[in-house]
Amino acid sequence: MHHHLVRSIPLLGIVALLASCSPPPVLDACLPEQGATGVFVSGSGNDASGDGSLTAPYRSLTQALVEAPLGATIRVLCGTFSDASGEAFPLDLSGRSVVGLGADLTSLAYESTAPGVAALVVFDGTATVKGLELTGFTGDAIDLRGGTTTIEDVQVIGAGDGSIVRASGGAVVELLRVDLSDAGDEGVYVRDTASIRVVDSVIRDSGNDGIDVEHAATLFVRGTRITGSASAGIETSSSGTIDLGTVDDPGGNTITGNAEWQIQDRRDPTVGPTLMAIGNDFGAPVSGIQTGPSSLVPVWEIVNAGNQIDFGAP
Repeated sequence: MHHHLVRSIPLLGIVALLASCSPPPVLDACLPEQGATGVFVSGSGNDASGDGSLTAPYRSLTQALVEAPLGATIRVLCGTFSDASGEAFPLDLSGRSVVGLGADLTSLAYESTAPGVAALVVFDGTATVKGLELTGFTGDAIDLRGGTTTIEDVQVIGAGDGSIVRASGGAVVELLRVDLSDAGDEGVYVRDTASIRVVDSVIRDSGNDGIDVEHAATLFVRGTRITGSASAGIETSSSGTIDLGTVDDPGGNTITGNAEWQIQDRRDPTVGPTLMAIGNDFGAPVSGIQTGPSSLVPVWEIVNAGNQIDFGAP
């Protein structure tokens, strides 16, 4: 008996050691981060019986937006959320935030063919859009008409005959780590007195311009790739500030492979400040300051004499 106990002690120690080295439990990718709060929506939810809790989520963002108060965060779990599943597009996010689990898990989709249908619209207030994929929308996919909106880690594929992101009125917008592709018109269209910051993003294969800036709108771009546009990478007729990089804060943008121009400057020279574009890759050597009409330059075109683009020192 004594001999048996001596042999069993090491065995028990081995069992305990193996238990301590066992892998942690596998987390469900369709669950939000621990401690997340808000109104919940899931592909397995139910609008009729759900209450927006994690254990009884709604099926549609449409229902969640009816129930969610201003300032609320709507957390969208796994699933495809489309007009076929009960969504009434466009969804007005004014004053609310929508946070998905990532473009590979949370998708907003338009499955019908009616023209001019947007996914999301913001009129006022503060809004956030994060961790979503948007596909199939036939109008301006994200239509920002006012307020302050942050769009982060979002992928948008296609925008019918519209722009993927349209900012107008006095909208203030930040695009952070977004991937916008296959717009019917512009990838990003900014007008009126709207302002937009585009950071660490990709805008590709736009049906017209990658970014088009008009009226008195302002544009700031850093660390972003714009390529494959059927017209210009960036076109502007705006009297606002166009900042693609300065001496103290180089742009780090790659604007190449656009069919006509990488930059097309259509501004009125009597009201437009110098367009700053220092520290970028335009796919061809660029140096000095180019002024006046320059239709033969393969990188940029200045339509009106008197405009200036500063690419930095040679």
